[in-house]
Amino acid sequence: MGHRVFVAVALPEAVREDLAAFLEPREGMPWVDPVQWHLTLAFTASVPPARADELVERLAHVAGRAAPFALSLGGAGAFPHAGRASVLWLGVDDAAQNPLARLSRGCSTRGGQTPSSSTRSSSSRPSSAKGRRGDPVTRSSRPCRSERTRSLRRASGPEGLRAALEASWARVLDRVATMPAGTVDASVDDEWSFAQTLRHLVMATDTWLGRAVLGLHQPYHPLGQPHAEYETDGYDMSVFATRQPTYEEVLEARAGRQRMVREHLATLTDDDLARPRANPWAPQRTRTTLSCLRTILDEEWEHQRYAVRDLDLLEARSVAEGQPTNMQKG
Repeated sequence: MGHRVFVAVALPEAVREDLAAFLEPREGMPWVDPVQWHLTLAFTASVPPARADELVERLAHVAGRAAPFALSLGGAGAFPHAGRASVLWLGVDDAAQNPLARLSRGCSTRGGQTPSSSTRSSSSRPSSAKGRRGDPVTRSSRPCRSERTRSLRRASGPEGLRAALEASWARVLDRVATMPAGTVDASVDDEWSFAQTLRHLVMATDTWLGRAVLGLHQPYHPLGQPHAEYETDGYDMSVFATRQPTYEEVLEARAGRQRMVREHLATLTDDDLARPRANPWAPQRTRTTLSCLRTILDEEWEHQRYAVRDLDLLEARSVAEGQPTNMQKG
């Protein structure tokens, strides 16, 4: 049975001591041991004990490639709110958000979670105290998944996976089509644009279906968007186009890869789902076909959450600037 794992940066001892001194005279809440205070970077999917060493190796590789950067704390808050706090948090200054986001994305990608793992910018918060009211509840502009969606994500058979695939992006695409021209290429905090996100999902499908499951020697579509560490990890970038494609080209590539997954799912049996496959990022280790397909679905859901978050921000900016709503153009 696997365990949920999170990746974090341990706070320097001097910082922990300063925070502990600040909290010492404040009574009424059972403070967490300062040794456990941390800056969360990413959460991974369920990790079986047998894969723990592999995960440590991957994360050590990411950490080893990260350049040092300065970080200072700034801002504070509580979950679920100040009047009924179960957790207090401290934020970090804006100057550190971009290097933190890159490190978070690398940890998510290597951890087998998309940024979320494969991940985007996030507001990183070191947890400093915990009360008796249970786990923290966060609120954001990301859409909540219904219980039905969660059950689809945990689907264990071909029919469940096929249904989960069909339940993905149509509503988001319809929304984007009504937003101002240029929205699909707009970036929030130097992260991937909506079009680049769709291109990355093309690349993720090629990695986990084309390469891992189908065993294709060169599975990649030229419009795919590799993650930031792909080139520095020594992989061949020449298979990807250097020009910026039109949005229509991106949609066509994306639809083709969705169709490829759908058609493959239609042929699978339970025996097929249990068949071992070489992990595309660590070929000496194996993943089942089901695990590979679940990774694709994880990518789909996690990137949709981040894409919707960014669309919310872009829409708010558009309203503030008084821009009209237009159909997207390539």
